[in-house]
Amino acid sequence: MTSDDELKKLKVESLIKRIDHTLSFTFTITKLMYLVNGAGLAFIYFAFNRVCGMRRESEW
Repeated sequence: MTSDDELKKLKVESLIKRIDHTLSFTFTITKLMYLVNGAGLAFIYFAFNRVCGMRRESEW
């Protein structure tokens, strides 16, 4: 191989590693975002039910 071929090979390998890292990070962050959104929605749901439930009990 010539040095140009070796350089191209290193560039391609580096690019593949960067793309793999980016995709892995994106998938991990997406899962984390779903987890945080789910926890936030659950908190809102239970807080809303608690407030509305207290209001209904006091109306009776």
